[in-house]
Amino acid sequence: MTDTALSRRSLYVKALVVLLLVIVAGIIIWSRLPEDSKDDIRIVVLLPETGKFSFIGIPVRRGLDLAATDLGGKVGARRLRLFYEDFREDTSVGVQALQQYLDGPKRAHAVVSVLTGMTNAAKEYTERHEIPLFAVTIHPTITRDNKYLFRIYYSAGDEGKALAEFVVKAKPRTAAVLVSADPQTEYAADRFLIPALEEHNVSVGFKDSYKVGTADFGNLVTRCMASKPDVLIVPGAYAPDVRSLFRELQRRNLAARVRLYGGIAFLDVATKFPAEAIEGMHFVAPPFVAPGVADQAARGVVEKYRTRYNEAPVHEVGYAYDTLRVIAKGVENAASLKGSELRAGIRRVSNYPGVSGTISVGDDNDVRLHLLPCLFRNGRIARADTAGSVDGD
Repeated sequence: MTDTALSRRSLYVKALVVLLLVIVAGIIIWSRLPEDSKDDIRIVVLLPETGKFSFIGIPVRRGLDLAATDLGGKVGARRLRLFYEDFREDTSVGVQALQQYLDGPKRAHAVVSVLTGMTNAAKEYTERHEIPLFAVTIHPTITRDNKYLFRIYYSAGDEGKALAEFVVKAKPRTAAVLVSADPQTEYAADRFLIPALEEHNVSVGFKDSYKVGTADFGNLVTRCMASKPDVLIVPGAYAPDVRSLFRELQRRNLAARVRLYGGIAFLDVATKFPAEAIEGMHFVAPPFVAPGVADQAARGVVEKYRTRYNEAPVHEVGYAYDTLRVIAKGVENAASLKGSELRAGIRRVSNYPGVSGTISVGDDNDVRLHLLPCLFRNGRIARADTAGSVDGD
């Protein structure tokens, strides 16, 4: 071997040694960094982006994306990363997706779960692995007895109470109640809405349920109206069901003859029916979707959403936006990204100015977000005051 070849080989060996020393030094430095500084903030979102519940999943994703943008894609010095998993109406698909984020380098720091079924399926895993889970569901008691389960969303109980307060101010004598046939909505109607009505001498002469996805309300409406109610109350409904019900009421010209009260899903009819058809329809809603009530921060988010998606946001957008902001605030409060410490940081969130209202995480990991009495006036959302007149926007 020539001197030149030996010299070249010696240089290669030295370069390799230097490279190995750099790698070893990097590993040592990395291992000595605080555990939470090694990580991006990873948030896994289990949602239905396809299928019959995509009308909920898509706005949730958009609200989270909008919040991430407003946060600049990071919290402090840490990069914020959202991993979306479409469970396509099959909770087993969501669970399978979640399992890849429970341990190791892809471990999630928080999980957002849409709908009660997916949340119930996910919470077993997030509780065991001490990962905060944020539920997008109206189930009245979803956070009960779950240490790591939070909710930044209204509950069916909140809606039932708000509806009862709204209805009794009109002083009706009789009411009919139509609820979707899911346990959480029926529980809220039986536990909160109907007792509050009866306490104020409103007789509930008819109550029945319908399956989610019902297209033909003809028979149900016939039996309902036979009770001759002064008011018809439809709590906890999904938007497609509200549209089907309202079409049936319109067909019979009943929408103008009975005072109609509903939950947040009634907002959907504003974009599907002419203004004269929905005039005077009563419902409860968060400040985020009421233009005359929303504060400046909420109006700013609404305008950003309109600019990005060329449509008005629904309430899920505001709640999802607030969910990510609360997670970010929890990160700021926490000593590290360790599950127990992040949970403690989230539980310290108090009087946070969310777009859906002032947010304080309660002892039960839930929030109490006020729903406002509203109605449609001249095709627009307005707030109804306690006397039944309207505060203009």
